[in-house]
Amino acid sequence: MWPGYLNLACAEIINNERAATYVQPYGVTINCDRCAGLPEVLGHDPYTSPVADDAPWYDPVRGASADFLGAFSSSIDGLSASPAARDPLPLVRDGSSIGPLRREHREIPVTVRLFALSECGLSYGLEWLSRSLSGDPCGGNCTGAEMTLFACCPGSGTDTGYDGAELRYLYDVGLLQGLTVSERIYWGEVVEAVVSFTLVAGNPWIYGQALPTGDDWVALSQGTETRADPDQVYQRCLPPTPCATDDQCPRPPLPPRPPRPVSPCYPKGVGDFLVTRIRVASEDYPLWSELVPVVEIEPGSADMRRLLVRFWSNPQNEDCAQELDPCDACGDLNVTYLPANSLLTMDGRVSRSSIECETEGVGIAVSAPNAFGPQGGLFTYPYFPCPGGLCVEVWARADTVADDARARITLIPRSDVM
Repeated sequence: MWPGYLNLACAEIINNERAATYVQPYGVTINCDRCAGLPEVLGHDPYTSPVADDAPWYDPVRGASADFLGAFSSSIDGLSASPAARDPLPLVRDGSSIGPLRREHREIPVTVRLFALSECGLSYGLEWLSRSLSGDPCGGNCTGAEMTLFACCPGSGTDTGYDGAELRYLYDVGLLQGLTVSERIYWGEVVEAVVSFTLVAGNPWIYGQALPTGDDWVALSQGTETRADPDQVYQRCLPPTPCATDDQCPRPPLPPRPPRPVSPCYPKGVGDFLVTRIRVASEDYPLWSELVPVVEIEPGSADMRRLLVRFWSNPQNEDCAQELDPCDACGDLNVTYLPANSLLTMDGRVSRSSIECETEGVGIAVSAPNAFGPQGGLFTYPYFPCPGGLCVEVWARADTVADDARARITLIPRSDVM
């Protein structure tokens, strides 16, 4: 991977091109791990000085901030090693049960070179870096932040803008071990400090840019009117009868299974719905990446009830408007109620869902939705490990779908190494 850029919680931490440009007029030339196209990709003008560019650390109240020249890195580790592991359990006979494959948290050691024109500037740079890595103290949560970097030196923007092919994202990232200064070096007017720190990503996956899925937002009021029970699809998918069953020696019947408890808030039964289907063809899938969905629903000007988002495997790229195989249904999100003018986000990258509502005078209120999985069971965030087509259904009770209700389904590729 290319270590020349790192952004944590929307704060630029490392920018090799910026730091190398700022130190060059003072007789320090850095030619390694640079990327001439980086400023253009980031939407920046050519770099000249911390003051003229309003560098991320520049503070007009602190004069020493103008003497700090930035952070340069040639080492961001922990991303080229997969955190996947198993814990095999020995069997009584030979061998072991290998157990499930799981991924632990990811530790990311980073080494940077800080440059400044004075000891005061370097002291300020250390203070700024430590504060930037500590996250937002006003956030009040333990989930961490988003980290952005590049898999390789990004190409220049095109006429239609940079497509983000080299961008990579990690989530639930925070500081594990604070700054340690291991060395100070003096280059004429420039003082350099070699600094190390360690980040930790609670979410071990590395995510790429969203894939194209056709239309950006899809109007839900244009869906097909349907009278049905959405849960009936699971009763229509019956398991095959085992072929080795001996009708002359039937197995004893199993004791009756107690009924599964279902929340009284989960709506059941036949109803009138508007159903919208979104098709994602298999040619839009990368061959060697898993995909996770990000679902966004805006109910518009009316409260929405009995919302269901269902994913279907569609390996033959069939028309999603046709009758779908009930055994190809591969996950539901059921939300009982969405208030008007809100935004529901089900983010498969971080396995969290939220409803955002604008409130008068105090900004945006965020709460967790009342979400269920198939047939009122536990909701689990779906992922799609194999390349193939996909159909996404959005159901909502017809009398609660406003004319301006809409949905957006985004698919994000992920990997555990880069």
